[in-house]
Amino acid sequence: MIFKNLWNRRRGNLWLFIELVLVAVLSWVIVDPVAVSVADTSLPLGYDVDRLVIASFGSLPADAPGYDGRYDSVDDNRRAVDAVMAKIRNNPDVEQACNLMGFNPIGSTTISNEQLFTGNDVMDVMSINVVDYPLDEHFFETFGIGTAEGSLSPEELSRRPRGADPEVIISKEVGEIYWPGESAIGKRFLYKVNEETGDTLWRRVVAVADGVRWQSMIRSACVSYRTVNDKDNHFPLRTYNVVIRLRDGIDKADFINGLLASAQSDFRVGNFYLNTVGAYDELLFKTEDSNGVHAGRMLNYVLAFFFFINLVLGTVGCFWLQTRKRVEEIGVRRSFGARRGRIVGMLVAESLTLATVAFIIGDLIYLQWALKYGLDNGADNNSMYFEVHNWVSSFPEHFIIVSAIVYAVIMLSVVAGTLIPAINASRVNVTDALRDE
Repeated sequence: MIFKNLWNRRRGNLWLFIELVLVAVLSWVIVDPVAVSVADTSLPLGYDVDRLVIASFGSLPADAPGYDGRYDSVDDNRRAVDAVMAKIRNNPDVEQACNLMGFNPIGSTTISNEQLFTGNDVMDVMSINVVDYPLDEHFFETFGIGTAEGSLSPEELSRRPRGADPEVIISKEVGEIYWPGESAIGKRFLYKVNEETGDTLWRRVVAVADGVRWQSMIRSACVSYRTVNDKDNHFPLRTYNVVIRLRDGIDKADFINGLLASAQSDFRVGNFYLNTVGAYDELLFKTEDSNGVHAGRMLNYVLAFFFFINLVLGTVGCFWLQTRKRVEEIGVRRSFGARRGRIVGMLVAESLTLATVAFIIGDLIYLQWALKYGLDNGADNNSMYFEVHNWVSSFPEHFIIVSAIVYAVIMLSVVAGTLIPAINASRVNVTDALRDE
């Protein structure tokens, strides 16, 4: 009955059908980047950013008032740094703190990358980012990075110096790629081959930790961790960043304001002074902003907002008008005893059927474009780093998920444009409808 009614009204439905096909294609163009963007922002970072604060410390220049030349010595400089860290860690609101020394914070920028391969022809070489961390500075505990079962604990890993033999600490994601379903601890990566002797040197996996997204707009959590003992440096430290992990329930804004208020009294140690302090997620925001990620996302969101406003108004208006034109027909059906609920159901079903067929055709049209040019990949355009499986990077999953979103949006618009006028039309007085007929 539904298809028969649609066929009988094919002239009136033709332009509506063409419009729905175009709407399906345009919806794909708008929905795809928005869906990818939302998916990227919802991915876990791998560390507990909600409780992190980052403080930057500077050192007075030699010509500044209050400068003390004694702290130019490495030992006195180190004692001043330790005194600052002790003040931070003794704060009752602080759970743990890590002095990053001269290393960049996770999420700010990449430092280096390395290739890992097992020395056989089965596994492709994998290029991943290296996260350097200072020895004995509670790095893993501060960031809330856990370790795998059977591996060293976060506390042990933070204090463990680099061994004399070649070794590597990898993230769980790396281990799962190379040795799925197995423990990666004790496994080996090819390090190098001695050209003179022909001996093969291997790096042994000594620990497995949680992966982190070294930049928040990068989808991959494949990293290796490298211990560096920066305390062996033979020069005074001038600037450094301290990552602070607050205790559960502590308000970050209040803590930051309190730290700034006590900067002069508590953190003027030697030549060091508290320069800036802020929430760690602000650092991530600035990194994304400097890479144009926020501008791109905002553009996608604004375009999507105005597109869907027009989509809803246009689709609702067309179906509203089409339904209102059938008042006389509804009156005739009512005169033959048709129930209101059946009439409303028939009208809605016809609209949904027409929209579904149009959506399928529009979806197939966009599929041809997607097969040739690909689907939206979001801000994660750094393909040299291995990407853990995600629906965004899987073409079938990506196409199905976005198609489902587009279909849902179109169906909601069609129902909104059909249901209300259908209900009103079903309540029309039969006599008035027949008189008009």
